[in-house]
Amino acid sequence: MAKKQKQKPDTITLPNGKEFVIQNMEQEAQILTHHLRDLQNKMGSMRFNLDQLQLGYDAILIKLHTSLGEELPPNEQKNN
Repeated sequence: MAKKQKQKPDTITLPNGKEFVIQNMEQEAQILTHHLRDLQNKMGSMRFNLDQLQLGYDAILIKLHTSLGEELPPNEQKNN
């Protein structure tokens, strides 16, 4: 039978560098910690989605210019 590994407690590190064990916090602080993590995840997802949208927009803009026989303006060429 495999040995059970001791799990490290779930912690959060604040911007000032202090680390706190979430299970040792008051309930309100635990809830706020969960909100922060959820917001961080959502912001990361939004950044990813924005990157995808920008790439799609740029590709379609290039395709439109090409189909019209037009060159991209110099400032648009630098972004691609």
